[in-house]
Amino acid sequence: MNYIFRTQVDVSPHKLQYGVGTKLFSIGSCFADSVVSRLRERQVEVYSNPYGVVYNPDSISKQIMRVVGAEEIKDGEIVNIKSSYSSFMAHGSINAPSEKLLKEKLRAIAAESYEKLISANIVLITYGTSWVYEHVERGIIVANCHKVDGRMFNRRVLTLEELRRSIQQTILSIRKVNSGATVIFTVSPIRHMSDGVHGNQYSKSLLHVALEEEIVQNEGNVSYFPSYEIVLDDLRDYRFYSSDMVHPSEVAVDYVFLKFSEVYFTEEMRRYMQDGEKLSKILNHRPMGGEEAEVEHKRLVDDRLGEFRKRWGDLC
Repeated sequence: MNYIFRTQVDVSPHKLQYGVGTKLFSIGSCFADSVVSRLRERQVEVYSNPYGVVYNPDSISKQIMRVVGAEEIKDGEIVNIKSSYSSFMAHGSINAPSEKLLKEKLRAIAAESYEKLISANIVLITYGTSWVYEHVERGIIVANCHKVDGRMFNRRVLTLEELRRSIQQTILSIRKVNSGATVIFTVSPIRHMSDGVHGNQYSKSLLHVALEEEIVQNEGNVSYFPSYEIVLDDLRDYRFYSSDMVHPSEVAVDYVFLKFSEVYFTEEMRRYMQDGEKLSKILNHRPMGGEEAEVEHKRLVDDRLGEFRKRWGDLC
C-alpha cells in the first residue's frame, strides 16, 4: 500500500500557458509581493502594487478603475497628516507636501500603471481579507487608514454581494483595456490573526464563495489559483511557517511559486526562469577582495549576461 501522509492539492496546467517574454501585472496583499519577488529574481517582467500593498477587494477594484480611467481622484480621500498629504486609497509612502502635488503624483501612477496593464499577459489579483475600514464621515472604504484615529472608522466585513460586485467590476475594468490577458485570482494564505481565528476564517470563506460564483460565471481566461489551499492543506505543518506562526516560510512560498509556474508557464518558460535565477545570483553578488576581485566579477557578469542573451534574446 502506498501511504501519503499529507493532503496533496492537485493543480492542472492552465489551458493557456505563457512562454518567454511574458509580462505580469500584480495587485493585492503582501503575499503577492513574495511571489512577485521570485518572478523578478528569475528575470520576468512584473509591475506590482502601484498604490502600495492593498488587501480588500473593494479597494483593489477602485484602484483598477482608477488605472483604466473609470474613477477620478476624490477630495474626500485626501487626508492631511502632519503637514503631509496622503490618500486613503493608497499606501502612506505615496505622499506630497500639498494636495495639488499629491493629485499629480496619483495621476502619474495611474498613467504608468495603465501602460503596464494594457501590455500584461497575466493580471494576478491577490485578496487578503473581507474586512474593511469605512470612514464614517466621508462614507468611503479605505485602502489604508494612515493611523488616523480609529474612532473615525467603522470596521466591518464586506457582504457577499459587495464582494461579488467588486470582483465583477475588477474583471470588467481589466477587460475594458486588455481583453486578452489571463486574470488570475488567488486568496492569500496569510491568516489575519488580528481579526481572531473565527473572524479570519469567516473573512477568507466569504472571499472563496464570491470568487467561486464569479469565476464560474466568467467563461474564458479568468482563473483561480489555490495559494490558500496549498499552504493550509498541502503544507499543513508549522514547520512551513515563519517564527510568527502566521506567515508562510520561504520554503512554503517557494513551493507555492513552483506550483504556480507549473500551472501558468510553459516548460520553455520554466527553463528560462532557471537560467534567470542563476544570472540574478551573479548580478547580485558583491565581490570582496578589492579592485582585482571587482574586475574579475565584472568579466564574469559580462560573460554570463552574454550567454543568457544569446540563448534567450535581449529579455533581461
